[in-house]
Amino acid sequence: MENPIVKCKCGCGEVFKKFDKWHRERKYFIGHGHRKFISMCKKPSENNPTIQCKCGCGTSLLKFDNTGRPREYCIGHNKTPINIEIAFWKNVKKTDSCWIWNGSKQAAGYGELGYRGKRYAAHRVSWEIHNGEIKNSLHVLHKCDNPSCTNPKHLFLGTHADNMHDAQNKKRIRHCPITGRFVSLTT
Repeated sequence: MENPIVKCKCGCGEVFKKFDKWHRERKYFIGHGHRKFISMCKKPSENNPTIQCKCGCGTSLLKFDNTGRPREYCIGHNKTPINIEIAFWKNVKKTDSCWIWNGSKQAAGYGELGYRGKRYAAHRVSWEIHNGEIKNSLHVLHKCDNPSCTNPKHLFLGTHADNMHDAQNKKRIRHCPITGRFVSLTT
């Protein structure tokens, strides 16, 4: 029995033998015509065009995944905001004084923002959105002493020493004259 070479009906252009080893007729390349799904082919075709990821990263992807479900995002980009500023504002509740961080928090109460696989301190993100880049490994300190506050009017830059002296002046820590270290007064 002759076994002619044919093209896949999904439109991908793959060629294969028309009959399998049990002499059954094949219309699709292996995996391209499973059930009634549109193409499961990994190549763009009329039935499965290339689209751009909706997160704004610029990556091209096929409109349908390998089970025939429509896709809008690359793997891992699902509904991730285009920039960190959008992610930041989703978790801030403005009050008359402090802007309270409603997202996840560190053990000490400081807001924490997860963005594209990294963790950022929310008050540092707020400073950078409103005042620009933080240089020379400076700390972002709170005037209001509220660790979940992200209001840029309540934030200022300082060194580690500035942070320790600020905490000492606010009676949160004291300087030990024997060891020369700062000791927490809150624990």
